[in-house]
Amino acid sequence: MKSLNKNYYYIILCSVLEILSIITLWGTEAKLTFLASIFGIPFVFLIIWYMDKSYENTILATFFSIFLLPLSGYIFLRIGLLDKQWMFYTVFYFIILFFLIKNGMFKRINRDKNIIKNKYIRFILLAMIIINVFFAFNKQVSIMIILLSFLPFIFLFYIVRTSNFKDKKSFYNKILEASILGALISVAPDFFYYMLSLIKGSTEKLYGPLGSNAILAYSLLMFIIVLGKWAKEKGIKNRWTLYVIGFSLSIGIQRSRGALIAIFSIFILYLIFNVKNWKKYGVVFLIVGIMVSANVFSRPDVSDEDTINEIHTIIEKPNNSNNKGNQKIKQVIIKVIESQSRTRQIIWKSALEITNDYTYTGVGLGNFKYFFNEYSGTTKSYIDAHNLLLNFSAEVGVPFMLIALILIVKMGIDSLIGYFKTKDKTRITYLSLGIVIAVFFIYGNLTGIAFNFTGEIYSFSSTFMMLFILFYMDYINEFV
Repeated sequence: MKSLNKNYYYIILCSVLEILSIITLWGTEAKLTFLASIFGIPFVFLIIWYMDKSYENTILATFFSIFLLPLSGYIFLRIGLLDKQWMFYTVFYFIILFFLIKNGMFKRINRDKNIIKNKYIRFILLAMIIINVFFAFNKQVSIMIILLSFLPFIFLFYIVRTSNFKDKKSFYNKILEASILGALISVAPDFFYYMLSLIKGSTEKLYGPLGSNAILAYSLLMFIIVLGKWAKEKGIKNRWTLYVIGFSLSIGIQRSRGALIAIFSIFILYLIFNVKNWKKYGVVFLIVGIMVSANVFSRPDVSDEDTINEIHTIIEKPNNSNNKGNQKIKQVIIKVIESQSRTRQIIWKSALEITNDYTYTGVGLGNFKYFFNEYSGTTKSYIDAHNLLLNFSAEVGVPFMLIALILIVKMGIDSLIGYFKTKDKTRITYLSLGIVIAVFFIYGNLTGIAFNFTGEIYSFSSTFMMLFILFYMDYINEFV
């Protein structure tokens, strides 16, 4: 009876908020915001109801929800309350903490189980991020990024690593799948918007926390992990096939040139180190590769280039000698690269100059945007350096960048060693981690905006994914 009454409270409160949302947003031009709020409110209460059931449920619901948080940031943006979004996130974190404590958190924690790899490097990096606040240009932004993004997720992973579970390995696998499902659902607005625009005869994209740059920060890396899990299954009649299809569609609709390079890198590495599954990888690669290629070359800044016409001319009129023809093709390729990377060059040059002036401390987490216009001499705004390492050095300083680079390289080497040391299917798990590190490094330094976890307060997905990679490494070291 008590359980029934509790459910009634959830239903009544949810209904009241639904009515208020309809009254507030009815007739608005922001139709996507309207739909997101209408469906989002009961969804949030369903998650809260699920958390209330057990300690394990609270953790699984939290991992599932993380990638959906930027959706609330989008809603706050559209209704003109972006500066107040921190209130929602704070309430969300306290709800999680409440259910963790209610379901016996203090009885479940065993600090002796907090075994992590490279813990000293991680501790140094965290300490440097916190100390960096004192040198930040806008200290409030840096503090909010740390309090709302870094510390809650670090605490969450600490709770998971130190808690007692009946079958820890099995539960870790459930955490992985909860995160995968959350990531897949989070791309739904972007996917449906793309499909609607396609029906109308265009290929418009969403930007901001729901758009491709934010989504690619975690969908690309999750895709690699899912491909690794899928390769270990016999045949295609399993749930991992559905996950692969989901991520293939979500990545396939993107228009990022960096994503196209990342896709090629992923499949080349999988084919080299796991060639026996070439049929599986080949089919997925053809689908995703063709979709992304088509989207990239339909971009106005690519398709309208005079250089594309030059390429067609060379192909249609191959009258020149081979040497002259090859030379002209090389010139065209160089011209394409230079024209497409012009903006990157300006951003990277500005980041280097900021780094030169603030070598040891940087300008502060999330503070790149305050310095870009001054150093670039342009009026267009950019919130990050579009390059992982340059963003580290410009915002947190060169020492932080170097230590972070050591950690990234070490993780890559460790995964490579693990791959060659193991003989059975578990080596694919090490392989997937190694490819995650490779793509994180390659893609992150080509178009760092996707891995930017310091530019905005609501950059939760990127921050979480970076920490999730560390957690995935710990999982492999403990159970593989």
